[in-house]
Amino acid sequence: MLTGTRLMPATARLISAKSVPTVLLLFVFLLSPEIFAQESELLTPQEAAEKMSAPEGFEVTLFAGEPDVAQPIAFTIDDRGRLWVVECVSYPEWSDKPQDRVIILEDTNHDGTFDNRTVFWDQGVNLSGIEVGFGGVWLCSTPNFIFIPDQNQDDQPDGEPVVLLDGWDDKTSRHNVFNGLTWGPDGWLYGLNGILSKSLVGAPAASESQRKQLDCGVWRFHPVTRDFEVVAHGTTNPWGLDFDQYGQIFITNCVIKHLWHVVPGAHYERMFGTDVTPHTYELISSVADHIHWGGGNWTSSRDGEGKHDVAGGGHAHAGAMIYQGDNWPEQYRNKLYTLNIHGRRANQDVLELSGSSYVAHHGEDMLQSGDPWFRGLELKYGPDGGVYITDWNDTGECHDYENTQKQTGRIFKVTYGDLMSEPVNLADKSDIELVELHTHANNWYPTHARRLLQERAIKGELKSREEVTAALWEGYRAAEDTAAKLRYVWTLFTLKELHEKEYLQLLASSDEWLRAWGIRLSVDRKFISPTLLTRFTTLAKEDPSPRVRLELASALQRLPRPYRWMLAPPLLSHAEDRDDRYLPLMYWYGINEAIEVYPTQGIDLIRICGIPQVRRLIARKLAHTPELYEFLANSNYDIVRIELLRGIQTALLGQKDVPAPKAWEAVRERMARSTDPEIHLLTTLLSLQFGQPSAAGELRTLIGATSTPFEHRVTALEALTQSGDSELPSLLIQLLDEEALRGPALVSLAAFDQPTIPDEIVARFPDMPLEDQQKAVGTLTSRPGYAMKLLDAIEADKIDRSAVTAYYARQILNLKQEDLTKRLEDVWGTIGQTDEAKQKQMDELKQLLTADNISNADPAHGRLLFKKNCANCHQLFDDGSQVGPNLTGSQRTNSEYLIQNLVTPNALVGKDFQMTLFITTEGRTVSGIIISEVNDVITLQTPTEKLTLNTEDVDERKTSNLSLMPDGLIKDMAEQDILDLVSYLQSPTQVPLVEETTEAASDSSGTE
Repeated sequence: MLTGTRLMPATARLISAKSVPTVLLLFVFLLSPEIFAQESELLTPQEAAEKMSAPEGFEVTLFAGEPDVAQPIAFTIDDRGRLWVVECVSYPEWSDKPQDRVIILEDTNHDGTFDNRTVFWDQGVNLSGIEVGFGGVWLCSTPNFIFIPDQNQDDQPDGEPVVLLDGWDDKTSRHNVFNGLTWGPDGWLYGLNGILSKSLVGAPAASESQRKQLDCGVWRFHPVTRDFEVVAHGTTNPWGLDFDQYGQIFITNCVIKHLWHVVPGAHYERMFGTDVTPHTYELISSVADHIHWGGGNWTSSRDGEGKHDVAGGGHAHAGAMIYQGDNWPEQYRNKLYTLNIHGRRANQDVLELSGSSYVAHHGEDMLQSGDPWFRGLELKYGPDGGVYITDWNDTGECHDYENTQKQTGRIFKVTYGDLMSEPVNLADKSDIELVELHTHANNWYPTHARRLLQERAIKGELKSREEVTAALWEGYRAAEDTAAKLRYVWTLFTLKELHEKEYLQLLASSDEWLRAWGIRLSVDRKFISPTLLTRFTTLAKEDPSPRVRLELASALQRLPRPYRWMLAPPLLSHAEDRDDRYLPLMYWYGINEAIEVYPTQGIDLIRICGIPQVRRLIARKLAHTPELYEFLANSNYDIVRIELLRGIQTALLGQKDVPAPKAWEAVRERMARSTDPEIHLLTTLLSLQFGQPSAAGELRTLIGATSTPFEHRVTALEALTQSGDSELPSLLIQLLDEEALRGPALVSLAAFDQPTIPDEIVARFPDMPLEDQQKAVGTLTSRPGYAMKLLDAIEADKIDRSAVTAYYARQILNLKQEDLTKRLEDVWGTIGQTDEAKQKQMDELKQLLTADNISNADPAHGRLLFKKNCANCHQLFDDGSQVGPNLTGSQRTNSEYLIQNLVTPNALVGKDFQMTLFITTEGRTVSGIIISEVNDVITLQTPTEKLTLNTEDVDERKTSNLSLMPDGLIKDMAEQDILDLVSYLQSPTQVPLVEETTEAASDSSGTE
């Protein structure tokens, strides 16, 4: 252990190529790890503090800076008001090397600057989160969750770290390690995990079946029982967690979308990939009604100007604090604050109750840093109400794995007016004094007092449990507002002083939050008596509060399955919940598993369900249940029929040889009486699925009728394609001459092997718009015979060589035909490059992509090139597809960064973006990203379509370490085209698109 006074701050110097830890920034461009060196003058810590602006009356001061603190990735505040700071120098190369530290910073004279520094531990490995309590220090130490005992609190470890949990991903989680340790009001320790951290977590000796799977989401760990639970799944890379005055969990997400209200058992939207839980089907969205980024290029916000500044500065966030201290003025209380990395500021979100949950509005930004290197990571309020903010302090934002420096770091303190800071050590307080702190205006005190009382109770060190319990109940009764009462309730729960009598009292309260917490806490104890269950059922029927119903919905997943059938019917009868942000899906998550075990009771739920979304999802789950079709045959209401048919059709999509239910003819007859065209379409689609002979002809007639709604024609076309309808190709060839359906027809033609098909496509190719030409090339590269006709057409100048991008050239290679490979090389060229050739190309591009050359380029033509070569997978300014990462918020202004990604895009490919090659039993080759694989149905995203494959039709499959974006993208591109493309990629706003003619398009080739 090292103890001493503060060291002198570093002087200004030049440091190159530094970036905020990319544990926070996910897929900012194309998953490549490197950016290139930049040089920028480093402000001293004091200069950086002086360049911080805040609202009138606030002051920002330097609490600590390098060399006293370095790379402060996380911190917490102990019962004495001291900061325990994690210095993470492991990043970005996670390893077994012990090089991270935990230091303690103390301000003994209360002047706002630390004056005593203690190194508690200097053998840390991959540290990213910290909390203190229960006789030691809790640390995120990928791949382990560890505890370092310090029972005598002498700031020296009592022994070696204890591994409590392992299995956190240390292989692919480079960007998204677990983090965010925070004590919850219920006495559990909460934390976060990121989307690339594909983890299987459990005690060190646990078997695979005893472990819990999670990637992005929220989890908790009990400090006494050592139980580990996943609280909620989803989001992307959460990096900030706090609780509001009602004990509700809020987390901030590093990327768009940025704010989430976390309800136990919820499943949230994610940036990519599928939820870890089967049959979730649909996900809950963010509560924010805004984003902190105005589109275009986020770097334009660096000077505090433009639309980004108005919106909030940028799309990357870290840290979450709901201010409940007593130093800042009342107008700032109960607002959520998060640090905006690109905007170098603190954003404010105003939380408003809405339905069962919240809506978060954009508030006025709290502070702004004038330091170009400011990279805020975490913020917390302390015992004097002042707020501490950590600054990693770096020049870059994205994926700098090579040159990250280790020596910078600052901690600032934000206070209002004349701050009164006094010595504090809550451990010296008596039990009753800790109870009295529950009334303190600064929530820091009741939060710490609660944990200390819990620790003493566990150790049997309460002087008088009866006296403490009585004092807590007395405080509860005297409290005048909900938040104050909840403080006492939570402490009574952590002391195990809530019993059935007290739970029933809470459930009978006139206050909706007390009723809600009565539900959550009683379920948390894992035993529900018949009396409590009866009360739950009454609340499910009669309670007017959507927040109470949300807690009941959350509780469903934790109740024994038979109990769920008592609560689900009255909950689902609340038709007023149909448009709530949370309730429909929370109801579904609660009954999903039970329906699988008790399908007949699931049908009964449809009868009383007043929420269309839930009806549809139940039908989707029970699509193979005969009773569902019997119910449908007797249904009298189109509003019910259409949801059930939608659910069934979605469930059976891609499945083969599905036998017709006994009641299907009765269903057809009943549906034929409806006047709703969608009901007729869905009925015919399902008849096709069930092998009805007449269905294919009915669908062909529907497709051929131009009066049929476009969406219905496309849906019918896709269904016939999936079924392999032998009469469809002739209709598809006719549709090549109909502009509206040409694109879908081109995609469908790939499913059929007929020698005339490529000739029909080639003949019409010159007159097709760019989007259809890309679909045509996709079909022409799906089979060996088609690919040969394509290469013949290129040689005969019927199709321009540039129409075949590097992706499609690779597709031809995947056909594994020697004659085709040779023909491709003769007509089109080679796709591969040696490492030496790639490096040479990068060097040449650095010479080409000067600021002058780019400024004189044509971004409008660049947009056309982007549309042709990139937009099938990527979005820029809301234009394009979302197969791969959205490029709008990436580091596009860095030409060298673009070079790296354009020349070697596959240097690092996340598992969820790896491409899989499929060869079907009838000779078709398809490659793309697997979106989902459920039972026998694989859903695949290619550059031009989303398609389904049945495993019965797959002859061979192979996972590649490549993404959809191949190497060699610009290998043969003309210099001017490269300049035009880069000019568009670096444009701060959208530009007009030039006329999409053959003449306007580049005659260069080999791009993707």
